[in-house]
This record gives sequence, C-alpha cells and structure tokens, in this order.
Amino acid sequence: MRLPLAMAIVFQHSYSHIGSAKTAEVADTLTWHALDWMRGFFSWTINGSALMAFGLIAGYLFFQHWNEHDSIGPIAWSWKRYGEKMYRRLFSLLLPYIVWNLLTAWYKHVPLTWNIFWDYHVWGQDAVNVFGLPLCATYAPIDSPFWFVRDLFLISLCAPIIYPIVRYGGIWSVVLALVMFVLKIPHFVPSLTLLPMYIIGAYLSVHRMDLGVVARKIWHPVMWIVVLCSWIVLKIDGLAFDLINPVVRVVLCIFYFYSATLIAEKKPWNTPVWVAEASIVIYAGHVGFGVLNQCAQWAKMLIPDSASGGMLALRYFLAPMLCIGLFLIAYRLIYPSFLAKVLSGKCPPIRKICK
Repeated sequence: MRLPLAMAIVFQHSYSHIGSAKTAEVADTLTWHALDWMRGFFSWTINGSALMAFGLIAGYLFFQHWNEHDSIGPIAWSWKRYGEKMYRRLFSLLLPYIVWNLLTAWYKHVPLTWNIFWDYHVWGQDAVNVFGLPLCATYAPIDSPFWFVRDLFLISLCAPIIYPIVRYGGIWSVVLALVMFVLKIPHFVPSLTLLPMYIIGAYLSVHRMDLGVVARKIWHPVMWIVVLCSWIVLKIDGLAFDLINPVVRVVLCIFYFYSATLIAEKKPWNTPVWVAEASIVIYAGHVGFGVLNQCAQWAKMLIPDSASGGMLALRYFLAPMLCIGLFLIAYRLIYPSFLAKVLSGKCPPIRKICK
C-alpha cells in the first residue's frame, strides 16, 4: 500500500500546481467547472485519507510480532522489545527526517547548518514548528518537508503510554481515537493528524487482529455510495463539513485497506521490493526538491491553457505521474546502495543492526 498512498499525497499537492479552469468568458464554462471538480476529487477527496492510512499502518506495525512466541490473548508489554522497535525507528524515521531536511535545505540554497531545525529565519515565518504553531524565535523545530515522519517518531516514543490505553481500554480506546479525530482536540498538539489512527492500528495489533480481515468485516456495500459520492464534500461548508468530512475520510481509509486485501489476493504480479521502498523517497522529494513544481511547468508547456477540456484534464494527471515516474527511475538507479537505504528509511545493511 505504501506506493499508492505516496502517490495519493503527490496528487494532493498537485491541486494548486495545475489549474484547469478558464475564465468565465469562455463559451464552454461547464467544461472548465467539471475540470475543477475533477481536480478536487482526485487531489482532496478520494486521496484525502492517505496520511490516516499511514498512521494506522504505523501503529499496527509497531506492536506487530511483539511477542512471537505467545499467540494467546493480547500482547504483553516488554521494555526490551520497545527498545528494539525504537532502535529500528532511529533509522526508518529519525534518520530520514534529518537527511531529507538537510537535502531540502541544500536544494533551497539554505546554509547547510544544523540551525535549519530550530531557526525560523531560515525557512520563513509561514512555517510551523513541532507543536503546529507559527514559527518564532522560541519555537522549534520546523516541519518541512517531512513533518509526518517526525510525528510518527514522536508517537512511537509514547508507546509506553499508548499501550495501556489500547490494552485495557478495549474498544473504548478506538472510540476515543475517533472522537479525537472528529473534534480535533486540541488541534495544536503534535501529531494529532496521525495519533488517532495510530491508536486504532495499535489496538488491532495489541489484540492480535488481522488488519486485512478487519477491513473485510467492516466493509459494507453501502460504503460504496460514500466513496462514489465523496466529491459532494467539496461543496459543503461550515459545521456540516466538520461533521461529514471525518466520516467520509474514515470510510475512505477502510476502503483503502479493503481494496488492498482484494488486490493482494487476486493480483497476477509480484511487486518488486524497491518499488515499495521508493514510496518514502517520492513523498519526501516531490515537494522538498521542487520536482512536482518543475513537472507542472513542463506539463503547462506541453499543454497550454488554450487547449481543449480533454487535454487540460490530461495535463492535470500528467504532472504528478511524471513526477512519480522520475523518482521511481532515480531510485532504481541507486538501488540497492547504502544511500538508497538511508533515503528510503530502510535499516542500513549492517547485520548487527538489522537482525
């Protein structure tokens, strides 16, 4: 699932890069409005739960195989296992966060010093810090371009607190997570976007529930209506949006896992390992290195604003797919080098570290 989810995030960021609407003076106004709806659907609606899915997967994997020799009942807490998990996440989360921020600083011609992690003057005051607050002289570190990886690391550090909540809170811990997600309480706490789904993933793993099986059991044909009509959310505003949008996003998240189980059972191909590993590179680099912006410029050169509605629709898809393709090619060229492992968040090929 990692590559499709990374692609979904690229499409989210593509909305503002590729415009599809013409001015109101054109004769075929409805065509251009339809193109804007298409952008909204593929950039924000159908792909809007990608980060939620990443958070759920992270919580599920953190507690998976916690105690492989005891398959009866909920898993038991182990400080040794917690230490092993966090040790691995130093390489899968913290190291990529540092490296990609340094690479982004290099790309943006920022002085390559460690102050990029705490000096708000380096990035500009329109960025936010680890608490989600606007940067100022006392707030740090910044969250560009890899905030969600940093947040997953912070949440994983809090596993000793999350464990008793999901272990002894039972299904109420899931209810709590959903309430947090819907009400956004409080919105400025680090990682709130990912924490609710992380808790749900941890609950499933701690209680030894198979993620794919649960998605199949929860899925109901009625949910197809929510998925197909999710574009309606784009026209809702105010309190109705605040109430309906979380429901749509939760259903879409279930849809992702339900679809993944069906594809995993029936797909006639074997996905190369390097393709899945490239997902974190696609996520980090498409904005951090400005590749998506460059691809959007190329797409506009090939298909100008004066093109037909169908060609403008093609232009919208061309930019993100070109960006994704470039990163897949670049990653394949350096795979399986040590650099590829570091950039993709994989554990370095050292036996003592990876055993």
